[in-house]
Amino acid sequence: MQIVQVSVYSLIKYLEESKFDAVFMDPFFPCGQIVAEHLSLSSVYLVRGLPCSLDFHATLCPNPPSYIPRFFTRYTDRMTFLQRVGNLIASLSSSLACSFLYSPYDGLIKEFLQQEATVLELFSHASIWLMKYDFVFEYPRPLMPNMVLIGGISCTQEKALSQVSYIFFFPFSYGCTVCSHQEMELLAATNNTR
Repeated sequence: MQIVQVSVYSLIKYLEESKFDAVFMDPFFPCGQIVAEHLSLSSVYLVRGLPCSLDFHATLCPNPPSYIPRFFTRYTDRMTFLQRVGNLIASLSSSLACSFLYSPYDGLIKEFLQQEATVLELFSHASIWLMKYDFVFEYPRPLMPNMVLIGGISCTQEKALSQVSYIFFFPFSYGCTVCSHQEMELLAATNNTR
């Protein structure tokens, strides 16, 4: 335990002496934000989403369960009354689960920053949120000015179609394609996708 504390304090000392301008992090685990607060640095988050919509709560962004479906509910933005009630219950239960998920960090915050604060308060100090959302795939929702949509930043570069794939799919470019299992195996073998 003593060795870990010495290495942590030597790391913090190194970070203080390095004079960084900002901390770029994924906020799922709030340790980076705790360090950023300790060093009085700006925080930039790269995030797809946080449990219990904590990202929207921290930015004070409207997140009404009446028309924004919660994750894992499989609802659309056109919900019936009972689906809206279910969406509200999912929202409330996820908030309860989130309090259990992030409550162990409260002691770490108090010990390291020497102040009483919650993870939500620390997340609210972020300078900018780079959101890996794209409204092509997500339901439209209100955003705050410090939330920037960056969409498919983690997408890979596309590969050119093989000649076999091009010849196969070219006649179907304006409609749907129906293939047999054998044809799909041939395509998979030529493109090495399996």
